[in-house]
Amino acid sequence: MEIKGGYFATEEAEKAAKWDMIVRRRKLAEHLAVLKDRAARVGRSLERFGAALRNDSWSFQVLESGIAGHSSPLAGVSPGAVSISADELSFGGLAALLMDMAETRAELEKALRNLAEAGIA
Repeated sequence: MEIKGGYFATEEAEKAAKWDMIVRRRKLAEHLAVLKDRAARVGRSLERFGAALRNDSWSFQVLESGIAGHSSPLAGVSPGAVSISADELSFGGLAALLMDMAETRAELEKALRNLAEAGIA
């Protein structure tokens, strides 16, 4: 885009640039929402799995796809099942998710600053 004296060459170019900034912010916000949802699901899986690990009534089976646990019916303990996927247990996968979240948050914050500077709330 051609800019003259700190301003866009045409009003249409300015509108297009602002629209692009709005679309970018929306896409970043949507992507961050997907990542946060995935992180929350992993967190819930880890909580359930952790609770099962702390209970002696559970037995576990290691599978290629992850780990499955089953509780035996004991007095006062209801039978249940829990599983966690290999992806959820993967350090690399979890690290990549967290790094993607941090990068997306930073990009979204920058996009919001740019919109504010452009006078777009």
